[in-house]
Amino acid sequence: MDLTHRPLLRSRGADRCLTGLVALILLDVALFEPLVGSGLLNRHLHGLGVALVVGLGASAVWTHVMAARVLGVLAFSIALIRLANFWVPDQALRFWDATMFLAADLLLAHLVARQVFGTRGAMNWHRVVGAVAIWLLAGLAFTQAYRLVAMHVPVAFLVQGAAAGYDAIVASLNYFSLVTLSTLGYGDIVPVHPVARGLANLEAIFGVMYPVVVISWLVSLEVEANRGSD
Repeated sequence: MDLTHRPLLRSRGADRCLTGLVALILLDVALFEPLVGSGLLNRHLHGLGVALVVGLGASAVWTHVMAARVLGVLAFSIALIRLANFWVPDQALRFWDATMFLAADLLLAHLVARQVFGTRGAMNWHRVVGAVAIWLLAGLAFTQAYRLVAMHVPVAFLVQGAAAGYDAIVASLNYFSLVTLSTLGYGDIVPVHPVARGLANLEAIFGVMYPVVVISWLVSLEVEANRGSD
């Protein structure tokens, strides 16, 4: 029987995993990324931790078994690449690393969206936090897209007005992605290549429109719930 288009059933465990996923992403953004940027944490070791987070994210969407397995395979592949980076030059593996991270972020965001928006049951705190997870995962996905641009274009970004190649910009791309997503735009990192600019514009539009859509959806759910209780 094809279960692809049937509404997913929810469980308390899956809902709690959504909150745990957001907590792990915020911990990475607020603590581990700055440690990498300051040179206090090895970037490849940090990547192993992120791969673990992606793998654990599958537990929040276990109801979609096949996709969760694919997500687990991607997380395992990313972990292998990061382990190999300790012996193999980064240049040889960075394309596959970024591509797999991008695929994992997009797949996880899609599955979390199904869990948040496509499941039966009342709205609760965990589902609201899960909606935040989608927003954060979008920012992480754009980070990998910027990586792909930076590794193929010699000068795709300027840092403090100076041209920055891949090695100079890679540790700051997650920061750039999140300030673009939140439309803060401090101006310390500027995309100059047309593809990088296009991605930044798309990310800023998503960053503004997504909260509007989610808030409207939450309001409509509350209105429907109040009508049902009358």
